[in-house]
Amino acid sequence: MALGFLPIKSLNLGPVSIIFKYGSFLFIGYIFLLLYQYFNTKNKTFKLIEEQIDDLRKKHDEISFITLHQDSITVKNPFNTINCVWDKTHYKIVDQYLILNMVNKNINFIFTEAEFKENEYKILLDFLQQHSTKEKIKTPTLQ
Repeated sequence: MALGFLPIKSLNLGPVSIIFKYGSFLFIGYIFLLLYQYFNTKNKTFKLIEEQIDDLRKKHDEISFITLHQDSITVKNPFNTINCVWDKTHYKIVDQYLILNMVNKNINFIFTEAEFKENEYKILLDFLQQHSTKEKIKTPTLQ
């Protein structure tokens, strides 16, 4: 860029200095355009992320529930509703966690007793013991 602006008469550059002079202005303009687009897109992206976080917080405040039937179980949360027959439902208890496997162990839910009101956890556990199968906990073996 400096080659176009240097007043060196001994370097008889001719049209090359003109190309460097005007090319450098175009190059600087292009850099400013890229910087403007970068910061503009960055601000828009952060606004979109904040909107999605707010939407997720609103969805999180909606009610989730479990419906127990004689032939099936339904788990509904703000994002989806899953209904499964008892034959394809399995559960296991690991420490204080109840792991509910639905649809041939493809969908898992993890519950703790603290998430439920009053005796709802015991009702769910009783239903699971009556209608679904309990999985055995595999303990790792050392070889």
